[in-house]
Amino acid sequence: MPNSIQKNTLPDFLTSKGELGEMIRHFNWAATSLGPISHWPQSLKTTINLMFNSKNPIWIGWGPDNIFLYNDAYIDVLGIDKHRWALGQPAATVWE
Repeated sequence: MPNSIQKNTLPDFLTSKGELGEMIRHFNWAATSLGPISHWPQSLKTTINLMFNSKNPIWIGWGPDNIFLYNDAYIDVLGIDKHRWALGQPAATVWE
């Protein structure tokens, strides 16, 4: 294989083309209790993949701080004022 060809290093569970897929790929998860994506358990990766592939609004709280993750369909439920800010926050902070 020529050196100019690079393998896609994006994990399969993060290949969503939606807005939240992009946001999750570029978020600084190391600054949260979830830690870097490379350390996430398979159960979280599977859950996120299922969430991304659903047309229904879904959010999850994961880890000791119930870190808030959601899909594109959930943006309308969350509201434009909280969208973007809510990602990666503790769920208790998002819904206080």
